[in-house]
Amino acid sequence: MGEPSRVLVMSEKLYAQKSVAAKVMRCFVKATSEFRADLQHAERYVREQMFKGQLSAEDFQDAMSNASYTYDLSEEHIEVTTQAMQKYGVGRMASPPRAADWVRLDLLREAKADLKVK
Repeated sequence: MGEPSRVLVMSEKLYAQKSVAAKVMRCFVKATSEFRADLQHAERYVREQMFKGQLSAEDFQDAMSNASYTYDLSEEHIEVTTQAMQKYGVGRMASPPRAADWVRLDLLREAKADLKVK
């Protein structure tokens, strides 16, 4: 399966509002790109803004030791992850949906192209 990805999940209701959903996705891609370019800034933001100083530098480093800032995601990765979740009883999915039936990466591709991110 490889390294698990932490993903941005968007509701169908938000996705249906294409202009708003596209803005959310562009913001996500831009922020991720900036975090990747400046890891110290990313740490400061996460520790000071998101966790309001309740996360130590050591805790942050421990958390990031098995994580990365990424916007690279594929339908296949979601499918493999879903299958692993079912196999090990995570989420208790009796009959999980196929990734092809619900994963939409069009807004991600468009945001990456608009922002010239690879």
